Amino acid sequence: MAISRIFLIHQSYTRIGYTDYQEFVFRQHVDTFQQVMEACRRSNDYPAEARFRWTCDVNGALQYWFAYADSQQLKAWNRWVSEKRIEITAFPFHFTRLPSQEALIRYLYSVERLRDAGMPVATATTVGVHGATSGVIDVLADSNVRHLMVAAGENRGVPLEPRPSAFWWESASGQRLLVWNGLPLDFGRTLGIGDNAEAAQKTISEYCADLESREYPYDFVVFPVTSGKPGVNTSVDFGLSEFVKDWNESASDDMPKIEFVRPTDVFTHLEATFGDSIRTVRGEWPDWWSDGIASSAYETTVARQALAAAMEAERVATCAHFIDGSTVPAEEFREAYWYLSLYDEHTWGPQGSVSQPYAASTQAQWNAKAGFVHRAAALADNLLTSAFARVTDQIRAEDDAVVVFNPTPWKRSAFIHLPKQKLDTSRGIQDPETGVAAPKWITDQGMSFVATDLPPLGYKVFKWTDTSAFPESVLKTEGTTLFNRFYELEVDGATGIISRWYDKRLNRDLLDDRNPYGLAQYIYERIDGQGRDALGVSSRSNPSFVRTSPTVARVRSGRQSPLAASLVSEFLADGTRKVTQEVTLYEHQPWVDIEVTVHKHAVQEPESAYLAFPFFVPNSTTRVATAAGLTEVDHGLIQDTCRDWITTQGWVDFSNDSFGVTIANPDAPLAQFGRINTGRWQTRFNPRSSTLFSWILNNYWDSNYRASQDGEIKFRYRMQSHEGEFDPAAAWRFGEETALRPTVAEVKQNHKGSQLESVKSFLSVEPDHVIVTAVKRAEDAKGYIVRLREVSGRPTVVRLELSRGNKANVATALEMNRESVPMIDGVAIRYIDANELLTLRITE
Repeated sequence: MAISRIFLIHQSYTRIGYTDYQEFVFRQHVDTFQQVMEACRRSNDYPAEARFRWTCDVNGALQYWFAYADSQQLKAWNRWVSEKRIEITAFPFHFTRLPSQEALIRYLYSVERLRDAGMPVATATTVGVHGATSGVIDVLADSNVRHLMVAAGENRGVPLEPRPSAFWWESASGQRLLVWNGLPLDFGRTLGIGDNAEAAQKTISEYCADLESREYPYDFVVFPVTSGKPGVNTSVDFGLSEFVKDWNESASDDMPKIEFVRPTDVFTHLEATFGDSIRTVRGEWPDWWSDGIASSAYETTVARQALAAAMEAERVATCAHFIDGSTVPAEEFREAYWYLSLYDEHTWGPQGSVSQPYAASTQAQWNAKAGFVHRAAALADNLLTSAFARVTDQIRAEDDAVVVFNPTPWKRSAFIHLPKQKLDTSRGIQDPETGVAAPKWITDQGMSFVATDLPPLGYKVFKWTDTSAFPESVLKTEGTTLFNRFYELEVDGATGIISRWYDKRLNRDLLDDRNPYGLAQYIYERIDGQGRDALGVSSRSNPSFVRTSPTVARVRSGRQSPLAASLVSEFLADGTRKVTQEVTLYEHQPWVDIEVTVHKHAVQEPESAYLAFPFFVPNSTTRVATAAGLTEVDHGLIQDTCRDWITTQGWVDFSNDSFGVTIANPDAPLAQFGRINTGRWQTRFNPRSSTLFSWILNNYWDSNYRASQDGEIKFRYRMQSHEGEFDPAAAWRFGEETALRPTVAEVKQNHKGSQLESVKSFLSVEPDHVIVTAVKRAEDAKGYIVRLREVSGRPTVVRLELSRGNKANVATALEMNRESVPMIDGVAIRYIDANELLTLRITE
């Protein structure tokens, strides 16, 4: 098709850091906003197609400015927004793959605040990275943001082809976004955009002719441009208005005209003119840039735990409000999510972070980046502690007792540890429902006990009793082998590696004895005789790696009690002071816990490390939790996208028709399958085995990522086998229970508490394949928000029971009310479609 229009989009590429200290970057963007308004004013008399227009590629810097801008500044800004000269897009920042779907929703709450201030938001953009999680589809579409403009870079990965092109990107629930898979940012500059208009006519005409010769199906092309190199955090180029005016005045009739536009203008034309012919694409869109998650491994573990703590704190605080109507500290929660979003933003440090690791700018930017996540973690922990104290203060206790709160909205049992010194070992702890003393064990570090049948999103009060429970235990340790009623685990005394995991119920070994690696074995990797350039996409050299395994220092007994027993292996490994691995079996819990602690040396040469999990599940299908729900590898991924590694959201499962293994990985999101795939640049892949390589750390990119990592870094894993086919509800619950541990506290005698029950549930949901992703106070303080997702691909009727509320409404992800939902005697009933994301607002 003949190209008759060139759409020019002017923007920056916002990175919080990289070019300057993070606070200074925010200030620079505020200066840019002033320049944008001046450029709009100066060009107001230009021809319509040449009038200056600006696109805010993200809105985080706007939020920063709006926090202190005066009314006159906001009025001036809104004027140009209303005149369609400025467009504000949906994401606050360009993100890594770290955010869960619920985190993405919280980060998008700013969209509704912008709309309330008179600024429409209809489009999202991504720049640099080669894709986005399909978890954004339901979130954006449900927030009335139905367009996504992508400007993927060409280094460090393979952009999705063909481009430029459009497609409808459809989620598993049937929601969809219209995507423009566009040219790299500033590609138009290489053709002469912004230079002399007459000189640029030849190169641009040749480019358009080349597109047309390849059966390009559109009558336009889009050039997103910044004000020039380096493109990152740049300001305004007013000369672009002059360029457009000069081009259109000098171009011949057979040449395309240039129009200064916003992304919304592109999508309006695209949908109106070509909507019926645009193809549909389904699946997750992974990218190579996500390896940066492991370039700051310690802080990433803190971020994952902080998000879990913030979400748990919201649930507990909401339950406290159910009890006494006390205020939920909404601003503190917003602050915690703001700092989490700044860590999830895709910039770790400056351009010279690897070449100049000790430069003041590098150190300053890294300290700020790490500070974001540590501040979020401190806020989340404080919010959880204070919310739980509000709950326990309202529990009437005739005597001293122990309260256990279950943050998950289903009944569960848990292994509980109460840190407390000088406990009377002769006393027991009584389950209020059965009246029977719970199995417990007391050491100098505190008391461990088994809390059974904890109520859904609720608490159970255990009383101290003179009757102590020391039941006969099947759990035992013999040499370097652990046994319980479920499994047998064998540690090789010579190597310290877990060499056997036998399932007594399935009567089978769960580890692949043909695999050269043992369970959770540490693998250290270096590039053989080559530098980081060997991993650049331009070289595609399939570099040679040197991989080494640790040598054992010793295997020793860990904790030993009737409730839990462990073995500890200490290794000497390259790049570390030591690596410690503790594997634990439980008397009552049918899972295996493994904690690996890497005592890392700072190494600036390119390095990487993995933990191997060589399961033996023949003919298995690999499924992972993602921000979109669950994704099947390789079937659930868009064709010709990254297959070297996947970012997970809490668990991985290998299953066949008879049995399977689920592994929860709350701290280490990056996963490789079948073999180590780094440097392969795969765009199609069928895992050869049920082996997971957890990619725990690297420093492979030559810019932005940290040059080295050091200190003590802990990675937690929990594994369980299951009989029969894959059960998505069970996998989700297993992952959630691993991340959201029960909260426990000792309470003193209290005759004034309003809560008389010793067992209390605040919320429950049926059926089990509808999971709860959020329980919180509404942003406008009018009721409560409960977010649900169907995870099995089966439509159903969901029953949501709450201890408070008598009215229910379906709401958008951003909490705007839609239709009402029947609610009878505290139970809301509503149809939920397969894989649907459903938000309910409950009021009184």
